Parts: sequence; C-alpha cells; structure tokens
Amino acid sequence: MIAIASTLVLIYTIDSKLGKGWRAIRDNEDVAQSLGVNIYRAKLVALVISGFITGLVGGVWATKLSVIEPYSIFNLSWTISAVNMVKVIPI
Repeated sequence: MIAIASTLVLIYTIDSKLGKGWRAIRDNEDVAQSLGVNIYRAKLVALVISGFITGLVGGVWATKLSVIEPYSIFNLSWTISAVNMVKVIPI
C-alpha cells in the first residue's frame, strides 16, 4: 500500500510545476534559477517528501519486527538487499 501511494505521489509530483523545476535544477541549476525556479524551496520539498516516505517505511518495518535492534537493521544482507532494490527498479 505504501509503495502504491508513494508511486502515485511521485507521478503526480513529476507532472507538476515542481517536478519540472526539479528537472531544470538537475540539468543546470543556474539556468533554472534564472528562469524563476526557487532552488531552495524545490530542494526542501524534495527532502521533505523523501524523508516522509522513508520515515513511513521505517515505521512499518519497525512494527513488523516488533523490536528495533541495531544489529538486525545494519547487517550486510540488509544493505545488499536495499542496494539491489534500487538497481532493479528503474524510474
């Protein structure tokens, strides 16, 4: 459910004025600023959206584990699994 919701938020945001600003910042930050894109606001919104989704997923994962221990989260298999998920799903 969280994956579907975050995908819908991403699709909606990419097609909005903010998403176009993000692409302009990605291509050339100086040109984007000269075209009227508020660089600070766009980067702040990107940080807030990614932080919210990450926190939400972390909360669900902690609920699934029912206990939070550093050695259960930060082991090598968890890191490899997270990197593979990023590599497999192209945007």
